[in-house]
Amino acid sequence: MKRNLPVFNSLIILLFFVIADMFAQSAWFDNGTIGVKFRNYGEIEIYSPVTMTDTLYQIDRLSTLGGVSSDSVFSWRTDQDWEDQPVLVSSPQFSDYEIFGSVNNLYSLEPPDILIKMNLYGWQTGGYTIMKFTIINRESIPLSLYFGFEIIPETDGEYGFETIHYLPSQDAFSIYRDSTQTGFKFLNSPLGGLRVFEWYSGYDDIDDSLYTWLSYGAVDTLYISTNTEGTVEIPSIDETTIPAGDSLVSFLAIAVGNNESNMLGNLALAVQQYNNIFTSLSTGNESLPREYSVLQNYPNPFNPSTIIGFQLPRKEKVNLSVFNAVGQKIAVLLDGEVPAGNHQVTFNAADYPGGIYFYKLTTDDFTETKKMLLIK
Repeated sequence: MKRNLPVFNSLIILLFFVIADMFAQSAWFDNGTIGVKFRNYGEIEIYSPVTMTDTLYQIDRLSTLGGVSSDSVFSWRTDQDWEDQPVLVSSPQFSDYEIFGSVNNLYSLEPPDILIKMNLYGWQTGGYTIMKFTIINRESIPLSLYFGFEIIPETDGEYGFETIHYLPSQDAFSIYRDSTQTGFKFLNSPLGGLRVFEWYSGYDDIDDSLYTWLSYGAVDTLYISTNTEGTVEIPSIDETTIPAGDSLVSFLAIAVGNNESNMLGNLALAVQQYNNIFTSLSTGNESLPREYSVLQNYPNPFNPSTIIGFQLPRKEKVNLSVFNAVGQKIAVLLDGEVPAGNHQVTFNAADYPGGIYFYKLTTDDFTETKKMLLIK
């Protein structure tokens, strides 16, 4: 169980959570040089494989942060829950390994109402990984949002006394203690801020503190930890406005090496890989989705209108209909040929009573139904 989860006095309760943590939903890959594990409601861990049965952790936790104001921050500790539990993609399109999962705010139901889709990419060789984060605004209004991460180092398997060093020529930063260095670089935007401080229990409980660090707007260029607990890093990009129903895409490269030169060489390979493969995806407008997908409507609950999104991998005849709680079809939102891509349809329920409704997307090869709630 990770040290930044709540501490329980009862040994029985502690044992229960340790066992539950062992069996938590997770997915991972490693190539013998770098390992990536996605688990525990959106927590990403980075490790260096030592043997086939042993690992040496470098990052205890990397998790997403989205801040709108001092009382509205989307964080791992207080808000995040699974929307799509992590899976190792069976046929990756861009890499040798890929993990996909997504998190929403259903743990707290507190704003901001965002969905973060995560695609974690790896290759059979090279000490690096590329991560794509798609932040979808499910609010009915635009969000001016700072996006970034919480990073808890566990350098060479130990907490404390690590050094954090900003590398201005690469607009990247590294974390190291003894031999292994772990480097981080935003790929499709500059580093907007980097706040570093000593870890303390409860640092991630308060939105006001998280927002202050996210919106820091400066870079702590050199920080050396002085205690056994170690540090927290909050890197972020500049504030970005996301229209209602739209998305922001952020790419992050992480590289490891046994010294700075080796780490930077792997980081350069990640940048080259990104330039060769992923630049067309940086706006979030992928030309061809790889699979069918029906998104949860937003806002939800709603009154009186809501937006339903879906994705098609190819041109199809599509029917999108709405049903009431007893299964009666009450509206046909779409019935006809639709091109491949990402689509949105608005459902206006001004003439319908409050309650539970269902929407169903049907094509020749696919069907999916989701539930929504109208409140009046």
